[in-house]
Amino acid sequence: MSSPQYGAPSISGPEIQRLTWPYVLHRTYTLYARNFWAYFRIALLPMAVAYLFSYAFSQVYGQFFNNKHITEFLQAYLIVSLYGWIKGAVYWIISAFFCAALAATFYRDQASSLAISDAYTLPRHRIGAIATIALLSWTVFFIGRSSLSVALDYLMRRTHPNRWIETAVIDVFLLALAGLVARWGLSIPALMHNPKISIREALRISVQRTENWEAFFMLFLAKTGVSAYVGYWLVREGMHWVWYHSSVGATAYVWIERALYICLAAALESPLFIAFSVLHQGPGEPQEAAVISPVPVS
Repeated sequence: MSSPQYGAPSISGPEIQRLTWPYVLHRTYTLYARNFWAYFRIALLPMAVAYLFSYAFSQVYGQFFNNKHITEFLQAYLIVSLYGWIKGAVYWIISAFFCAALAATFYRDQASSLAISDAYTLPRHRIGAIATIALLSWTVFFIGRSSLSVALDYLMRRTHPNRWIETAVIDVFLLALAGLVARWGLSIPALMHNPKISIREALRISVQRTENWEAFFMLFLAKTGVSAYVGYWLVREGMHWVWYHSSVGATAYVWIERALYICLAAALESPLFIAFSVLHQGPGEPQEAAVISPVPVS
């Protein structure tokens, strides 16, 4: 299947107002359902890399603390914070690169036949800009989250709410922060749509086109979080059932569980990034064909 050209129109202020939540949600999940397996296969590589990095980095981190005797609180806090920042930075770069791959499927010449194996060709040309935006976004979120944690911890110690209220307050503040940072999300599609655009201009376009969309991003992220929680719970319970009702060995069990977690992440990661591209593309007539040629990964 081929697709019509996905060129984003020049969107002015009045046209932005025509974008509505129902339109963006309908367009996002229409594309997600129509191209599920293509998006899924594109996502497998970054999700596998992220999972392997998490495992390797945790091993290195554990070995570091086993070989070090850190007694000062400030030193331990700085090391833990640095570990959290580095780990999150790698995740955000990987996710941004995946977002760029999905965005690249929106913006290509009509005559081209973009295979799944070529989805990362255009993002590779702008890997520096993609990584810079990812690091900037993550650092802002990391600093904001750390500051919120300190402030909320102080507040909770003075008010002594029950655990559920405390969790709810923290989640709401984190969602609000994430909704603000998500306003930079359209900068990735902007980079894919115009390979010559600067990082500053891409961020400016993103902020302009996401004005008053913070609540949308908050609800979208909340929905994704709930879906992920349910999905991981089902996988965990399913693997427990397999362990007690089959002859799967311990080694096979671990690898099957890891593979299922990677597949689950690959299935759940796409919608938000599709929504970014839909928002960047702006209102228009829905395209009739799928956006990706179903060519197997080579």
